[in-house]
Amino acid sequence: MAAELRFGVVGLGIASTQILPAFAELDGVSVTAACDVREEGLTKFKSEYGGETYTSVEDMCKSPNVDAVYICSPNHLHAEQVITAAELGKQVIVEKPMGLTLDECEAMNQAAERNGVRLLCGHTHSFDPPVRKMRELVVGGDLGPLRMVQEIVELESLTLGQVKLAISPCNSRELQDEVAATLVAVADNAGVEILVAGESFTFNGDRQRVVQALVNLASNAIRFSPRASRVTLSSRTLDGAVCFQVRDSGPGIAETDIDRIFEKFQQVDNADTRIPGGSGLGLAITKGIVEQHGGRIWVESVEGEGSVFQITIPIRA
Repeated sequence: MAAELRFGVVGLGIASTQILPAFAELDGVSVTAACDVREEGLTKFKSEYGGETYTSVEDMCKSPNVDAVYICSPNHLHAEQVITAAELGKQVIVEKPMGLTLDECEAMNQAAERNGVRLLCGHTHSFDPPVRKMRELVVGGDLGPLRMVQEIVELESLTLGQVKLAISPCNSRELQDEVAATLVAVADNAGVEILVAGESFTFNGDRQRVVQALVNLASNAIRFSPRASRVTLSSRTLDGAVCFQVRDSGPGIAETDIDRIFEKFQQVDNADTRIPGGSGLGLAITKGIVEQHGGRIWVESVEGEGSVFQITIPIRA
């Protein structure tokens, strides 16, 4: 094995955004390869770290420039990937949870022992007594609903600029279609038609994050729209940006409330129109996503006539 431990990373998702910078700061360790099924992720890795890129774990593990493998892919892939790496003589670190079943974990341990390699799993505190007690309180309902915890963490990360955008070419119509498909069941249950209209425009943005922003806006529109009404998703160009519009036929927003609805934990408090179930964070998160792209968000609304939420994403983000 080389004096410097050379890692290949499997999975370039959210976990890797923390792992790769940490590796870069360690003495005696380097990241020489990455494996992922997404071409944009591999292209980004290549530009930032200059290592080899692969779409096959087996091919990456055959590289003479990889001594050890760090697996941070989706959990259901861990067992197969760990065993593949071990069979090819690579030291392995796998993110928690190690596997989906005890049989998978045992198979991984056996592969490591059989091939004389080390297998290390990221430490988990899930079974520590304080954590187990906390789980009892949550499951028992003693603490009430905790749905917004992840949203608070995400909003804080956006506010601090800690969310790294995966910029790639996007098509506005394709994103609108994806949002409509995501929410069609919700719309059907609410008795609301969701319609996609307008032309297609190409821009550079983080597809997943833009879809998230539009889903937030469209789901709000559905929640506040009366039955047998329509929510329309459309897009246009505006000042060098793609402008997405989400139009509803809901109760509208009072002029005095418009300035504050994009702040966290804010909802319109009109007793006649407020719909229970929201965390008060969706619009703040959407605002953070849009602003990180260099865009802006606003709403045009008249009480009793509905609202039109609009976001812009610069064509060259």
